[in-house]
Amino acid sequence: MKSFRIIIFTLVVLTSCKSDDFISVTKTIEAPEQIEVNEPFEVKLILTNNTTAHLPLTLDQDITKSIHLMPHWYCGDEYLSDRTPNPKDKIHTYYSVELAPKESLTFDLMAELSVFSNGDSLRLVIDNYEKDFKLANPNCENFNLTLGGMWIPGNGPFGDSMEGYDFKTKIKIKPPAN
Repeated sequence: MKSFRIIIFTLVVLTSCKSDDFISVTKTIEAPEQIEVNEPFEVKLILTNNTTAHLPLTLDQDITKSIHLMPHWYCGDEYLSDRTPNPKDKIHTYYSVELAPKESLTFDLMAELSVFSNGDSLRLVIDNYEKDFKLANPNCENFNLTLGGMWIPGNGPFGDSMEGYDFKTKIKIKPPAN
């Protein structure tokens, strides 16, 4: 009976905590429609509260630790597989924010797609992100990147599947001059 009370108490405590509301926040990514290899470009991640309520969010002070990027590369309609290892575990420094109605948070990131390894590979680097994305150079005229990912809540609901936390945009890549 005592263990049953402990389980009930734990469930009440876990379900009564105010958790992040990333489902209600509009998640947007802004990036150029076209980028050039070996030229830096800006990416903006925007969280907007389009509701009438205050929404609690918990973010890392280094915003790149609050997102998981998942770029997808295409040559025309053909999906190209990248060669990116999984990142190491991260140490977080969280802070909480109440996003007021009609208020937005914008995070500016710099990125660059560059040629490396004697020109046979490409590497996408996003400042302060824990990994670089590497891809065999496709030498493709119709080369595209769908830059997407998802927000990782610092205080997500118990058992949260994090569906609906995603963002993405399509970017055309101008082939490098040979």
